[in-house]
Amino acid sequence: MPKQDRPAKPATSKARASTPESRQPRQPQPTSSPLSRASRTQVVFIIVSSLVVCSLILAGVVAIATDQLTSNDDSTQEAYTDPNKDVIAEQQTKVAENPDDYYALTLLANLLGNTGRLTEAIPLYEKALQMRPDDQGVRLDFARALADGGHRPDAEIQFRKLIELDPNNQQAHYYLAEMYRVSAPPRTDEAIAEYQKAIAIDPSTYMAQQATEQLKILGVTASPIASPASGTPGATASPNA
Repeated sequence: MPKQDRPAKPATSKARASTPESRQPRQPQPTSSPLSRASRTQVVFIIVSSLVVCSLILAGVVAIATDQLTSNDDSTQEAYTDPNKDVIAEQQTKVAENPDDYYALTLLANLLGNTGRLTEAIPLYEKALQMRPDDQGVRLDFARALADGGHRPDAEIQFRKLIELDPNNQQAHYYLAEMYRVSAPPRTDEAIAEYQKAIAIDPSTYMAQQATEQLKILGVTASPIASPASGTPGATASPNA
């Protein structure tokens, strides 16, 4: 019998047919582009540049401020105007026109003495006191101007002359005590004695109250003593317990 050909088996492929699901594209991996790297570099450069500029500006401002605080050039001095300049100039004119005008003379002395021009004030005070040596008000002004200007030995002389004229001059005792207290070194014992005398003259005055406060600061209790002019011995200052 003739051999019958067997029907051929359908050919099968090992490779599976491609499906839409199997052909999905791969997601690209993120990479740093040259543009992004350049952008970051530019940002860093801008930040650094800004910091440098700010530092330079700050340094300039500090330098200007320091220079203004420490400079004593002529322009700064010329910018200052003495508020008493015109008054002093007017009074100087009056004294020049009438050197024997006692009130004009003493007023000018006080204006100069109270505005830091003590060198100009001293001869005017001296001339006024030659004209009227018993004027306690002018002598007190002279003594205080000398004390404030650092001429303490001369100030002490004037205070003592004033106390000789009037032992009960409370202001003379008080301001002499103040000068003793701030001396270098402090003349504490003498200051205490003068404060005590000022209080004894009239304990009810504001100046006596100030003297009492100063004694408390010095650790001393103000004891009632006789007025300097009475000649009656009294108690001295006693330390606090």
